Amino acid sequence: MKTAITNETFEAIVLGSRRLKEQDRIVMFLAKGYGRFDAVAYGGHKSSSRWAGKLEPFTVLNVSCQRKGNSGLWIAKEAEVLEQYHPEDDWRRFIILQAAAELSILATPSEGMESETYEVCIGFGASVMKNEEPLAVLLAYVFHWSWRSGFGLPDMNVNERMRQFMEHAVVNGPDSWARYKFKDKKVAMQLLTAARNHVEECTEREWKSGAMLNRVL
Repeated sequence: MKTAITNETFEAIVLGSRRLKEQDRIVMFLAKGYGRFDAVAYGGHKSSSRWAGKLEPFTVLNVSCQRKGNSGLWIAKEAEVLEQYHPEDDWRRFIILQAAAELSILATPSEGMESETYEVCIGFGASVMKNEEPLAVLLAYVFHWSWRSGFGLPDMNVNERMRQFMEHAVVNGPDSWARYKFKDKKVAMQLLTAARNHVEECTEREWKSGAMLNRVL
């Protein structure tokens, strides 16, 4: 009996990738109406391959994939770029997007991603590009994710302004986050510390990109 082959085309956000063998990569995607899935991009580690420039965090693709039988791993065949939220000449936004992508992987396994997660991530990427203070958007994303995932907000002593920021991020979506500003860098630093500690406590894992966020203040 021949193994059944499934072909699908997904609208998906790249969350990250890791090297597989010498020239290939395993890419972690979040697909609209589907959720998290991983796919092999053969040649994805080669700078001259068809994947060049397409596997950065928060690149939105139409990606054609194939899967044999019940394998949990897809094979990415072709991809068309729909949107890119990572300008190479803007290191601050690149760090922000990288941290958000890592958080998405840490926080929500494929089987746990709700259908709303894709739209939140798309809105987050757009808000990061619009806001002059992209760190504010990331912190809103952290607190919004935490509340939706059932972890609540950080249990710490915060002033009224900080508490309002957290609660507003929970209630409102990414369209509102594009307008968030910090008038006081001290407040921003305290919120960042709270967010980093909360993420690592909830996931019980190190948020490696979070350690780089002090650079964007």
